[in-house]
Amino acid sequence: RGAPMGLVSLILDGYSKLMRTCNERSPSDLTPLGASLQQSDTKALELIIGKTDVLMKFSAPEFSSVSPLYYAVFVRNLSKVSILLDAAAGVGLSSEEMTNFLEGKIQLSTPLFLAVKEQYNEIALKLMQAGASFMGTGSSGMTVLHLAVTESKNDSPSDILKAMIRQVPPDSRPGILNSTVDTEGNTVLHCSVELLYPRLSRYLMVQGASILTVNHSLRSPLMLALEKQAEGHQALDCLLDKVSEEWNCGMLQSMFVMGMGKEDHVRV
Repeated sequence: RGAPMGLVSLILDGYSKLMRTCNERSPSDLTPLGASLQQSDTKALELIIGKTDVLMKFSAPEFSSVSPLYYAVFVRNLSKVSILLDAAAGVGLSSEEMTNFLEGKIQLSTPLFLAVKEQYNEIALKLMQAGASFMGTGSSGMTVLHLAVTESKNDSPSDILKAMIRQVPPDSRPGILNSTVDTEGNTVLHCSVELLYPRLSRYLMVQGASILTVNHSLRSPLMLALEKQAEGHQALDCLLDKVSEEWNCGMLQSMFVMGMGKEDHVRV
């Protein structure tokens, strides 16, 4: 009694839309939160948001089982992503629950992986601000960090890639860049060289990526660059010139000497 008519109208309107959507599918297929995510606006979602629903998977078009957060990213709705993130933070999820919420693998991917792959930059940044890890892998076996490199449309570090690297303290960047590998053991520098991206490769090297780290086939980014050059590709010449300069000043020589006899780690 005494509730503003506008609020009552909003609740009834949201409930009506929700019920119409639910009636189109069986209750076992669609949760109330799932139904609200398929509405064009956020009113119904704001009405029913809660801890249980935030974590509950549901069936949706193109998915047999999908998390609410993943679906909100899939439909590219920043407002709904923000509402879900705020709700998860507001209900005091445990660290394990929050990890499942942000990184739970749905369709062999994570919400952040999907956002980066589709280049939904605002959503990707929002997810990273909430704590999503860029080391999660997708169905291709690549990490999100690799994806940010391979999805680059030109020979420059993308805003998303820069944002990921900024999340890591400078002293820790070499370790992350050289230990984060895909299923074939390739670092992000391997990927950048393979794509013939000299400026991006040099950027990664400045951040700490080693041109001597080998993949599972014992091939280093330097080996790949030399192979590309031998095949007639000139794009990496400036990168190899930079490597030559560093070799002459002793930087690479010291790295090479430290790696001698460790074929499982470094081979030129």
